[in-house]
Formats: sequence, structure tokens, C-alpha cells
Amino acid sequence: GKYRAFRLFSPSLVGQQWVGTLADFTRAIELAPDLASAWAGRARARVDRSDHAGALGDADRAIALGAADATVHRIRAAALAGSGDHAGAERDYTRAITLAPADRDAHFGRGRSRDGGGDHAGAIADFTTVLGLKPDDQEALFCRGLARQAAGQAAAAISDFSAYIAKDPGTVLAYYHLAELKAGTGDRVGAIAALDALIARAPWNNEAFLKRGYLKQDGGAMDDALNDFTHTIGLQPSHIIGYPARGALLCDLGRLAEALADYRKIPDVLSPGSGFKESTHLRIWLIRTLLGEGAAAVEELQQYLAARQPAAAPDWMLAVMRFVVGQLSEADLLATVPGQETARDSESACVAHYYIGAKHLIAGEQDVAINHFKTCIASGRRDINEIRSAEAELARLAQLRK
Repeated sequence: GKYRAFRLFSPSLVGQQWVGTLADFTRAIELAPDLASAWAGRARARVDRSDHAGALGDADRAIALGAADATVHRIRAAALAGSGDHAGAERDYTRAITLAPADRDAHFGRGRSRDGGGDHAGAIADFTTVLGLKPDDQEALFCRGLARQAAGQAAAAISDFSAYIAKDPGTVLAYYHLAELKAGTGDRVGAIAALDALIARAPWNNEAFLKRGYLKQDGGAMDDALNDFTHTIGLQPSHIIGYPARGALLCDLGRLAEALADYRKIPDVLSPGSGFKESTHLRIWLIRTLLGEGAAAVEELQQYLAARQPAAAPDWMLAVMRFVVGQLSEADLLATVPGQETARDSESACVAHYYIGAKHLIAGEQDVAINHFKTCIASGRRDINEIRSAEAELARLAQLRK
């Protein structure tokens, strides 16, 4: 039985990697239930099919039958990692490394598990070990760049992605991360160059045009930014991604009718239940008010509030909407806005202070508006359109006061 089973799946053994089919290994197990290698092979096949629970059971059976080598522990670790148990996967990868200290896949797998579990320093160490074992390992280099990025080691991550691109200039995702890192360090020119390279290789990537548009907007190249946002929309007109960016910029430039047209399109492309409806209706209120349609703008927003689903937006967003239509005082609004200790809280602070500032500005109270716009900007949320709109208002007010 064992001999026949071995003959059945032995052609699937390439080096020490099992590449046989699930059916091959199942048949081998039927012929020889105590053949540990067959259980290990099926575990590997099940990992490849994302059957992590089945793979774990097969790996445990292989170990119970005596197949406790590094390869089986790597397979077990992969099953645990696939099911989200990063701590368990790390333990099995560590066992594999103990058994085979030069096992590239064990170090790499442990690095991925550590990174997934938030141990970025440990992940960096493992990927560095892999690169010591195999200096031209592009996969390890890329993953180390990701771990360094997650750990806030921007310069080191930029170095890794730059080295990766030098050897493999065709990987679009590397340019994306490089652009993010350079933008985060204030190197706007370098970030735009990375996005230029990405777009040259993937001209269908609408997110690249969107990011480049924001960077050009931050640099004062408004026409170029509008072109990028328009191209973003043109690539996928039925997707929300470009409309709020272009609409907000048109609003900041005083092109209010065009801005309103963009925001009117957004509800048509939103997925059901999207929380983005609230921010869209807030912008529509603002634009219509600036167009001199204040009463109609308030009535439209009140109608939306009356018809909206109770759980459609977080409490702070509802509070902002109630504030702009006069249903909530400024003091009560600020009482609902959390502090800025977390990214989510800084979003609420950014949006709330922008609309408080906008309402004071509409009332002619420039000094009060300026203070709120500055608080909005202090949130540091470059991923929110309101922060750029606050910057635009401060610049416009500065020009008026000269």
C-alpha cells in the first residue's frame, strides 16, 4: 500500500515542494493512511486552495505520524496565517526555522505573519535575513519596504522600493508605495515623478491620476490638478472616485455651478448604504448657499435629514448637518466632536471645524472663520477635501486683507 501510494504522488514531488493535486494526495491517503508525506502533501494542496481548516488538520495528522520536519511546520504555519492566526503561524514558522535555520520560506513566512500581527520590527528582521540568504530576493525586498513603511521608517522604505524598482521597473505597486512615502516626507516633486512612472506603465489606473491631482493641487497647479481629476472620472464615470475631488476644487476656485453639477452626480454613482451621501449633501448645502440659494439649500438638507436612515452616518456627521441647518448650536456640535487623538477623530474635527468656519464666513465673521479653518488644517488629514478647502479660504482671505 505505501509503495503504491508513493508511486501515485511521487511525480508531484519537485525538490521538497509538493505540487500534486488534492485528488492525488487523497488517493494516496486512502491507499496508505499512515503515510505522513501524503498527509503533508494534501495539507499543502489545501493551503493552495485556501482550505485552511482542512490543511491544518492534515498537517497535524502528518506531524502525529512522524513528519515533524521544517517543511511540515511551514505548511501548518501557512494554514494558520491564512486563517488569521498570526501568533500561531509565527510559532510554527519559528519551529521550522529551529529545524532548518537557512530555510528561506520559513523566514519569509514568519516575516509576513509578524507584519500581519503588527510586529513590524520582527518582520523587518526576518525579511533582512531572507535577503542575507538570497540577496536578489525581490519579494523579500518589497515586503521589507512595506514593513518599514508600516513602521514609519520612511527613508528606509523609500530605499527598499527604489532598489526594487531598479531591478524590476515594471511593478506598478512599487511606484504607488514610493509615491505615498515621498508625499508623506514632503517630497511632492518626487511623489509626482513616481506617479508619472506608474501612469506610464498603467494608464488605466484612476487612483494614480487622483493622487497626482491632489499633489498638483497642493503645489498650486490647479489646471493640471483639474485635468487629472477629469481624467480620473473619464476612466470610470460610474465610480465616485473623481467627482468629489474635482467638485471641491471647482468650489475652491469659485466655479460654483460646475462644482454643484459634480456633486449632483455623486448620489447616482454611490453604492447603496454608502456613508458618503452625508458629506455630499453638506457640500451641496454650502455651494447652493454661496450661490445665493441659502433658504433652498437649508430646505433640501432638512428634507434629506428627515428621510435618511438612522444608521446612515456617524453621530458627529449628523451633528454637523444639524448644525448647518440651524437645528444644533455650535457649542453642542463641538461637544459631539471627539478629540484628535486618533485618525478617525481627526476626520471629525477636520470636517466639523471646516463647516463651522464656513458658516461664520458666510455671516461675515472672518476672524472667527479663520480660527476654525486653522483648526481644520491642524488635523493633518490630507485625505479629506475639507482640509484643502480650508487652506483655499485662508489664502483667499489673506489676499483680500492685503
